[in-house]
Formats: sequence, C-alpha cells, structure tokens
Amino acid sequence: MMHRYKRNFNFFAFFGLILIAATKSTCAFELTGSKWLGAETDFYVSIPGASGTGILWNTAFITAMEEWTTETSFTFTLKEEYRDPCANDGANGVDFVEDYCGSEFGKNTLGITVARYENTILGEPNLVQADIILNGSEKFDIFSGALPPFGPLSDRFDFRRAALHELGHVIGLEHEGTKQAIMAPEISDIDRLQPDDIAGVEALY
Repeated sequence: MMHRYKRNFNFFAFFGLILIAATKSTCAFELTGSKWLGAETDFYVSIPGASGTGILWNTAFITAMEEWTTETSFTFTLKEEYRDPCANDGANGVDFVEDYCGSEFGKNTLGITVARYENTILGEPNLVQADIILNGSEKFDIFSGALPPFGPLSDRFDFRRAALHELGHVIGLEHEGTKQAIMAPEISDIDRLQPDDIAGVEALY
C-alpha cells in the first residue's frame, strides 16, 4: 500500500489490499483496519544534513516520532541507523532523496509511505513494514505555526509536519477530510497532532 503525501495530500492505493475505511459518529478519522501487533514498532532513522533554519532533519523526524509516542497509545522505538526504505527487509526506514526508489515522485509529491502486510487467518492483515521517502527536491525547511503566505518563502514546506503526517500512515491512519487533523488531505497551518488524530489511533489500538 502506498500513500503519497502531496501539497494537497492525494492518496493512491498502489499495491496490497483494498483499504477498509472505518468511521465513528463522534470522530471522522479514517483507518486502514490493519495495525501493528502490540501497538509498537521500531523505526530506523539516520538522515544527514540540516534545514535552512539550522535544525537537523534527523532531529525533526525523531521529534515527530516522539509526538505520536507521547500523545497516543502507539510506541515508536528509535533505532539510530540507516535502513534502505526501498528494501523489503522487514525494517522500517526513512530517506530524504530526490527520487522514489529510482522513480520520479510525481507532481507536487512531498513524500510517500509504503506499507507491507502479513495475512492473518481471521481479521485484517498485520502491518509488518512501513517505509517513508520524503522528496528532497522540494523546498523543505523546519518551522512551527502558519505556512508562509506569499513572497519568496511561500513555497517552503515544513519537514517535521510532513514527517508527522507520514508517520500517521505508518501507524495505520488514512487521510481525514472533514475535521482538523494532521492527517488532512491538504497541507495547512496545523503542525501538531489534533484530537481527531489521537482518537484515530486509540480506536485502532
């Protein structure tokens, strides 16, 4: 299953199973139905370099992982080493490069999450690997708050916000189009987890 994170976050089912969307009357989060055993997984992170504001890409990604772990019942365990996100090796990795495993990202694509599943006898398949590839050819920086409105900085995108969104897909969340959420299908001024994001994780796990 592949999720493309775009400036307007379109979702594409690329391979794997057809998504099963679940909604609740009090919240509008969307779930794949598949999840990690034990509500936890290791994630391998080693991203070189820093943003224009001087913050390390690695630091921003790890901070995004910590937010999901602190605010929800899901746990990311940090492994500070590189694993190739294009490899089917059972390890969850991240990279920040100008192509997606040798292919072009596509217009306006900020990042991609690819999830792999293991079938179960009963119920939904279990997630067994999920990798993130962020588009290094886009103009990323690291900043909080509102996106730059107009002018020379208006095409910048917050790297941490992108990582936070993609990690939501890793956990098993889909795009949310009706309530305020980091999992919204369009990039916005939201730069932290919202109640709907947290409720989605709690419903899944």
